[in-house]
Amino acid sequence: MSSDAKLTSPPAEILIVEDSPTQAQKLQYILEQQQYHVSVAANGVLALAAAQRRKPTLIISDVVMPEMDGYELCRRVKSDAALADVPVVLVTTLSDPQDVIRGLECRADNFILKPYDERYLLARIWRYISRAKDISSLQIGCRFSICCCRPTRPRCSGTKNSA
Repeated sequence: MSSDAKLTSPPAEILIVEDSPTQAQKLQYILEQQQYHVSVAANGVLALAAAQRRKPTLIISDVVMPEMDGYELCRRVKSDAALADVPVVLVTTLSDPQDVIRGLECRADNFILKPYDERYLLARIWRYISRAKDISSLQIGCRFSICCCRPTRPRCSGTKNSA
């Protein structure tokens, strides 16, 4: 690797799950303006299949959709070992406290009411994307250990010797 080479993380992959083409296009436009890679699924069934094929960094899902609603999608994502760490943000017009409780029960990471303020939504997304990148960096860092052991020890435990 040349000294000029930079280690950069790839842009975040965001999966939008929305049955309204107008709402999906609006959100896709907002996110692409922020340089996120965006894919769209029209319902939970299609979204789950897409997420299993290519793990997204974040899922933003409507709640009320045909075939599989956002609550069930969230439950399945959080139950799938390969996807359980993917944050799921539910975006909906439902505002009854019971709807929010259902979102918490299915382990949604956030529940945002429509119509949403773009700045607020982007701030929430940035928070989850930043956290995901931090975790990814830690996982990459864990693959490489710095050995601080005395040369006479046959094995390195990966911890600094205090003696």
